[in-house]
Amino acid sequence: MHLRLGAHLAWYAPDRVSTLQVDLAGPTPLRRVAEGLKLPLGEIALVTVNDRLTPLDDAIVRDDDRVALYPAVCAG
Repeated sequence: MHLRLGAHLAWYAPDRVSTLQVDLAGPTPLRRVAEGLKLPLGEIALVTVNDRLTPLDDAIVRDDDRVALYPAVCAG
């Protein structure tokens, strides 16, 4: 699975990279993937799987998926 971490979520990734490849044994709940990477689930506001907006708790991902996780963004 190709994973993109938007904004400060990359700070939590190994080596603080914004993109990484995650190998999956089969269809896996995205929440489990995020927990395994120790990402702060409360800071994940937007999820896309193959360019489709998807709730984190509903997403089941596979090796060939493109996933992006973004925190809420505030400017001002």
